Amino acid sequence: MKDHCLGDLLLWWLVMLPLLLLISFLGTCGTAYYILYKYKYERKTSISLHVAIDKYSHRLYAFGHFVGGLCFLIFAYKFFYVMYGSLILLLLACVGFLVEQVQAIFPHSVRFGKIHTIDAFLMATFMIIILMLAPIVVQITSGWSVAYISLICLYVLTSLCAYFNKVKFYQAQLVFFSVFYLFMLVLLYGGVS
Repeated sequence: MKDHCLGDLLLWWLVMLPLLLLISFLGTCGTAYYILYKYKYERKTSISLHVAIDKYSHRLYAFGHFVGGLCFLIFAYKFFYVMYGSLILLLLACVGFLVEQVQAIFPHSVRFGKIHTIDAFLMATFMIIILMLAPIVVQITSGWSVAYISLICLYVLTSLCAYFNKVKFYQAQLVFFSVFYLFMLVLLYGGVS
């Protein structure tokens, strides 16, 4: 392996991939946190209902998901495909990106409610599938495996809280989407290559 190839790999691993995850997090979760803060006195049950309050929030949400989704696609290409050779994880990320864009473009309204809900559910499903298949492709060292399993437990606990406290479903959504990025960091830094 040439030195410049190793240097490029280290640059991507240490700087670019975490930066792509950060931008993706800020685009997707950051806009949700902002919108929820903006409407803290007009509390709805889900992030989608907050986004549908006005056109500005909806446009911000759609733009954030577009930028965040693209950054995650680049991450998925470089990490899952280039570094680990997994076309399946890359394809799952691509399909997840498409349904993410549909749920972001169509607000949770009377007119588009079913489209939005189905695609939001599919987006979350693809995220979970990626998280369940990724450790098969990216072997995680034992210390990082504990973190990965702990995050799975947090997902299960969050799902139970969402089920029993539907009024504050938006809180479970925030945890779900935020923790996804922690999973990606565990894969990034705990993976054996």
